[in-house]
Amino acid sequence: MLARLEEADTGRVTHSGGLRIGVLTQHDSLDPAATVRHEVIGDMADHEWAGDAKVRDVLTGLFGGLPPSPERTRPRTARSRCRPSVPAAVAAPRLRACEALPRPPGPSRAAVGPYDPPGRAGRRILIDMATTPLLPDSRTEPDGSAVIRVLSYNIRSMQDDTDALARVITACAPDLVLLQEAPRFFRWRKKLARLASASGLVVLSGGATAAGPALLCSLRATVERTEDVLLPLTPGLHRRGFATAVVRFGGARLGVLSCHLSLRQDERYEQGGMLLDRLAGMGVEHAVAGGDLNDGPNGRTFRRLAGNLTDCWAAAPWGGEHTWGPADPHKRIDALFVTGGVEVLGCGVPHGQPGVTEADLRAATDHLPVLAALRVPAA
Repeated sequence: MLARLEEADTGRVTHSGGLRIGVLTQHDSLDPAATVRHEVIGDMADHEWAGDAKVRDVLTGLFGGLPPSPERTRPRTARSRCRPSVPAAVAAPRLRACEALPRPPGPSRAAVGPYDPPGRAGRRILIDMATTPLLPDSRTEPDGSAVIRVLSYNIRSMQDDTDALARVITACAPDLVLLQEAPRFFRWRKKLARLASASGLVVLSGGATAAGPALLCSLRATVERTEDVLLPLTPGLHRRGFATAVVRFGGARLGVLSCHLSLRQDERYEQGGMLLDRLAGMGVEHAVAGGDLNDGPNGRTFRRLAGNLTDCWAAAPWGGEHTWGPADPHKRIDALFVTGGVEVLGCGVPHGQPGVTEADLRAATDHLPVLAALRVPAA
């Protein structure tokens, strides 16, 4: 009666103007001739639904994080294909979960990112969009372990196209975002909160209180504690810091650290040691750390970190490698690292990720993001 679905037998019901009441009935209005896929996705193109966090949440609830399979959805198209993930440890079960999807519009091959050969100007990688593997979706396993997505991203104080930035983050569907150069000055909390909201996330820690690094997370994370750490100040140089947290996903417990290391070599090397000490002192068995190292794989600091932690790109390369270069990215100075026991399922720049366009990557900031899928054992 309140929702005006039925009339009262006796008495009088007065409805206030401008008030709308909804009710969840016991009768569905689904088309019996339609498939589950069509009811959830409709006529949306693949890149559209894959970039919509709400749709992904529904699919995760219905199918446990796997792509909708023919047995579950009875798709209308006759052509079926598989989207295996990397590495082989997760490829086999997903090969069995084949999905029937329409062919993406446009050519099957597209220029999606810069390359770094000798004489690299203007040269680009071509990635076959029809066969580029997708990283595994986030999920919690029956044994309590968790598959999570972690994104590291230098956002240059949000001085560029913030709409493009939010679209890139949203399309990557991360559980954790490790930001560098987050806003630090006037109304920095509001700016960071707006970015989190536009990306379907919440602010976890950091910002000005960590001298730039910050953490965002999805509502899937249970937060145990956070701590912002300011590193020793070298006169005449920019103050550096760490944004840290301990979170849980299902039965998995994980330490998280975002960093932006110094431009000066000797100070950067010392900060790398402080990062390792901070991880060791977090009281967790498993941890992920990442950020803008201002150092490449051959640099002293990068090698120091890689010698004590697992470099995610080196362990399971996926997508693109290089993350920085104003017009033609040719350096890998942004990276993600994990402690022992965390399995890297894939890591790299998300070229070809559904919903991530090259135009948005160029417009969002001067760095490219690093996306990793990790399997964290139960505590």
